[in-house]
Amino acid sequence: MNRTLLLIFFLFNVAVAAAQNSTVTGTVTAAADKGILPGVSVRVKGSQAGTVTDANGRYSISVPSSSSVLVFSFVGFAPQEVAVGGRSTVNVALAESSQQLGEVIVTALGISRSEKSVGYAAQQIKGENLTMTRQQDFNTSLAGKVSGVQILGGSGAKFGASTIRIRGINSLQGGNPIYVVNGVITDPNAINNDDVETLTVLKGPAATALYGQRASEGAVVITLKRGSKKGIGVTVNQTTTLERVYTLPQYQNEYGGGTSQTWNVYNYKAGDPDYLKGFNGIKYYNYSVDESWGPKMDGTPYAPWYFWDPSNPDFGKLKPFVAQPNNIRDFYQTGVTTNNNVAFAKAGDDYNTRISYTNLNRTGVSPNTKQRRNNLSFNGDVKLTDKLTVSANINVFQENLKNVPTEGYGTQTAGSFNQWFHRDLEMDKLKNYRRPDGTYTTWNITSPTDLTPKYWDNPYTEAYVNTSEANSNRLYGNVTAAYNFRKDLKLSVIARGDYLNRDANSRVGSYTLNPDSYSENTYQYKEYDYVASLEYDHMFGKDLSFRAGAYAESRQDVTKYLFSATNGGLSVPELYTVGNSLDRPSTTSLHSNKVVNSAYGYTSFGYKQFLYLDLNIRNDVSSALPSNHNSYWYGGASGSFVFTESGLIPKNDVLSFGKIRASVAKLGSDLDPYQIYQTYTLSSVPYGSSPVQFVPNTLPNGNLRPTLSTSYELGTELHFLRGDRIRLDFNYYHRNTKDQILNLPVNGNTGYSAITINAGSIVNQGIEISLGGTPVKTSDVTYDLNFNIAFNRNKVVQLYPGFNTLRNSPEGSGGATISGYQAAGATGFGFVGSPSFSVNSVVGQPYGQLIGSGFQRDKSGNIVVDADGYPERNDNVNLGNILPKFTGGFTNNINIKGVNVGFSLDYQYGGKFVSVTQQNLAGSGLAMSTIGNNENGVPRRNAPAAGGGTLVKGVHEDGTPNTTYVDTRTLNEQVYSQIWEQYTYDATYIKLREVSVGYNLPKRWFGRFPLQSARFSIVAQNPWLIYTKARVKGIDPSQLQTSFYEGGQLPATRTIGFNLNLNF
Repeated sequence: MNRTLLLIFFLFNVAVAAAQNSTVTGTVTAAADKGILPGVSVRVKGSQAGTVTDANGRYSISVPSSSSVLVFSFVGFAPQEVAVGGRSTVNVALAESSQQLGEVIVTALGISRSEKSVGYAAQQIKGENLTMTRQQDFNTSLAGKVSGVQILGGSGAKFGASTIRIRGINSLQGGNPIYVVNGVITDPNAINNDDVETLTVLKGPAATALYGQRASEGAVVITLKRGSKKGIGVTVNQTTTLERVYTLPQYQNEYGGGTSQTWNVYNYKAGDPDYLKGFNGIKYYNYSVDESWGPKMDGTPYAPWYFWDPSNPDFGKLKPFVAQPNNIRDFYQTGVTTNNNVAFAKAGDDYNTRISYTNLNRTGVSPNTKQRRNNLSFNGDVKLTDKLTVSANINVFQENLKNVPTEGYGTQTAGSFNQWFHRDLEMDKLKNYRRPDGTYTTWNITSPTDLTPKYWDNPYTEAYVNTSEANSNRLYGNVTAAYNFRKDLKLSVIARGDYLNRDANSRVGSYTLNPDSYSENTYQYKEYDYVASLEYDHMFGKDLSFRAGAYAESRQDVTKYLFSATNGGLSVPELYTVGNSLDRPSTTSLHSNKVVNSAYGYTSFGYKQFLYLDLNIRNDVSSALPSNHNSYWYGGASGSFVFTESGLIPKNDVLSFGKIRASVAKLGSDLDPYQIYQTYTLSSVPYGSSPVQFVPNTLPNGNLRPTLSTSYELGTELHFLRGDRIRLDFNYYHRNTKDQILNLPVNGNTGYSAITINAGSIVNQGIEISLGGTPVKTSDVTYDLNFNIAFNRNKVVQLYPGFNTLRNSPEGSGGATISGYQAAGATGFGFVGSPSFSVNSVVGQPYGQLIGSGFQRDKSGNIVVDADGYPERNDNVNLGNILPKFTGGFTNNINIKGVNVGFSLDYQYGGKFVSVTQQNLAGSGLAMSTIGNNENGVPRRNAPAAGGGTLVKGVHEDGTPNTTYVDTRTLNEQVYSQIWEQYTYDATYIKLREVSVGYNLPKRWFGRFPLQSARFSIVAQNPWLIYTKARVKGIDPSQLQTSFYEGGQLPATRTIGFNLNLNF
């Protein structure tokens, strides 16, 4: 009912506005050559109403009154305002702009600054560039658009949000940037791209110091859209896309399931079920193994797994033993996403408001997976008096995730398909996953007489029975009261909040492979933030500008986490509650409270609009630090010199703008609460009737100090040719982070495994280059582009006396976070009792050294083999560094007579990762490398004594070349599986990330309908992985499970669809 009333209200206002309007038409040309200009923005000043010129430079717009003023703007041309004055035809000639540096950029604390006055690297993106293809994930929409920003993404099959890394690794403990939405720090997953007006990426301490210790890894500052002065505006944005799996491993299709090329033959014996009496002599393979080292798939009649199941319609029916080359792809379906946004904006002289609602419904490529998301946003202000203004921004985020598939080694879908499966399995036969008696079918039956699963459930059982669900509800925003004592002096009081409630549950179905179970958890995150500020902004004469602000802030972060799970199975099958636990349920409860009180401020000086100096300082008092170290100061200084406006060089059309900038800053950061005093862990299982507490594994430290990092930057910004045809931005940065808060391992005899201390120093430096502009601009064609590249180098200078190597997690330590309760990031991977690999900080080397098992090599680098021809292993080999040498992107936008083509690429050079998938594909006989003929022309799966086998290229310890062929299965399953170097790959890639082809529909198509503009586009995401240096099919380095390895990850996906955007 409420939605119906709201719709009626919208339509009523639109109808009233249309009844009062008159139509103005005209043509827009270039003043220099009289050429027509398509794509020029035409809007009514102070109104939401607007349109664009068509391919012939013509426009038609509805204006509210004869006193209206039209504003014409176009890239490379000076904006022009023209009074309508009762005319029905208004023709305009736009003059080219010599430079466009009056643009405003939003910096820390939401302070709007002239772009030329900023003395540090900060890159701003307009919201329209984020919604080119309506990416669902905010971070992914940044891919390739900002220099120095690396996207760490996952498969679209799990609806996962990607993360970003700004300027490489600055801390031995890893970390992520903060996301600031209209002053509120929140989770990027809760940001709605449709509501973003602009975003600014603040990369270094000089830019982020005013945000405090949480911004040590950078900040993404988002400004939300507002209502325009006067008038009513309604926008509708609808996108529908189809999603498909586009990359899978390259499986072999010569050999089927089993461990031997020799068939098993069934013979009935006493004790076997009576219904098997007539099946003597039937060929079958060992279904209980999950490998594909079985017979050759040559069409031999055999008994598939369902042959032995009397409840199956194909019971007792032989099938030819042939490959099923698409069985994995057949499991995945076409995902469908609908993304709908409606926004209403209305404003007057003393108020403005914008309300936006977005609904996303998505079915995943994995069966029975869904995502539902709703975003509701209100942004507005009202001027209560001439001096007092009250503003508010409220954002509501709600998300439901159903059965998001897990990934990694041993998971029941991708972990099986990519590591342990049979190439002869028919996927359509597995869809019937439950028998009439309630038990479940599986391809991995124990034997013809025992149909229970051995290692794996049916993948459809995993999809429809072993289910999970998660719900997130988030409310964040702020209310501000600002009082202007006079034009240049303002007092503001701000109340901000971010509140998250999340609940999740998961189950393992009764009668499936593993014991039935049920678990549920709840997580609450609450941030209370109160700020008072006094700001002064004044011009002294015509030459000197001065701006300053002083702030006092108090912030409290409260988290609560409760996890409970059944233990020992369910008392009553298929009753999924924690209270139905067979044994006493296990529980975990965490509660934390952290308070940070801060005082900070800034001053900005400007001289004749070409020389600028900024100073800032901040003090934090953190409850997480000991009282003798809980107060710490930091800040910075930056300056900008616009030499083209200083009079040093004459103004010209070749170098239209030039700026040099420099900054130096120090930034502090602390830690999560409860790490300085001794705490104890409560056990949920008593000792008799007495409660039990455990001493934690990490020894706390009551003398911890905050981490401090010092940085400096030098950069320049140059614009060439009239109209800014070419723009160049160059930046160099250097940063040293000391006294990091680390957990160092200690001798177990102490009763602890680690101690928290201040230690370590890491130096991070790099170069960022952006080159863009509008190289082509005619009456018919406009071409905008931006190319960026960033080089980053770092070095671990020191750890702690006696430590030369320290194992780290690039993903951080987990725990209670703004996004939810998260597990600690992986530091490495390895099977129990087998060699492993891990990420390490090594003194004197770059952060992120992959150290693990590799080949034993001689002085010439040759692989050393033993007397039997198998390679020898070294368990301490440096496999390479996980960080890329450089990253970048290339965005393009071409407008040809109303047709717009936009696309973006991103790329990465260097960096290493390990593929557990490829290791297991080879070990289980699924990989292409395990088939084909060897150098003798004999199938490599044949016995070496019969001319088969595999020859390892290497030398013996005496230096003689190896000539001994070894058993292919033994080599892959027992030897190569212990050598991670064999499956370490280069992460270099080039990827076409987004493509949009759109057309501005002519307004005449809609007659008198009150539609200002309409645009239809075809959109695609991840359409083409152009190049990977790894050259391993099935791996997209831009969508890895973690930043340094993948272990049975979900397949990468691509989408294609359409978008319709309407403006009323």
